[in-house]
Amino acid sequence: MKQAISKLKKHSGSNSARLILSSKTIRIRRLTLFLAFIFIGFTTLTAQRPRKGGEMDKEKPTTEEMIQKRVDLMAEKLNLTEKQSAEIKDLMLKHQQEMQAENEAFKEQLKAHREKLKENREALNQGIKSTLTEEQLKTYEEFEKKLKNRSGRGGNSRFHRRPGYRPERFNRRFHQRPPRQPQRFHRPIPENVEE
Repeated sequence: MKQAISKLKKHSGSNSARLILSSKTIRIRRLTLFLAFIFIGFTTLTAQRPRKGGEMDKEKPTTEEMIQKRVDLMAEKLNLTEKQSAEIKDLMLKHQQEMQAENEAFKEQLKAHREKLKENREALNQGIKSTLTEEQLKTYEEFEKKLKNRSGRGGNSRFHRRPGYRPERFNRRFHQRPPRQPQRFHRPIPENVEE
């Protein structure tokens, strides 16, 4: 600090100019230090905050544990006997196993359905290619390549136009709202105006 003042003495003629400049530099330094401390504090706080899903170390409870918690809660709220809570737990376990089997069967059906659709698409492509000439076949293949590259999935790109676009949000936002009333941008001019 003394060095800065001595440099100012050499370059400026009056004492008041030296005091003004030195107080400004002190203020600037204090402000930068204050902002640096705020930035460091903010980054450490955000780094230590747990994410949306909670702590990373937590393990997911098993289905039996979840069912047991639910049965305990029901026993507490409904004043169930031990026999009733045991029957309800057995019913819930049986229901959960049935639903899991249904889900597995549905996944298998969906996989078979996708395979069938893929085979039908390939058969259609082969039929189209067999009817085209060599020149038409080249342009058709280029056309297919462009369609596949346009959307990231290789299919219809209608709902994949931009990142973050979700058609369900669009439908909820625009199609369930009551229609808006037209707005007037100016007042109608009265007919009996004297000029």
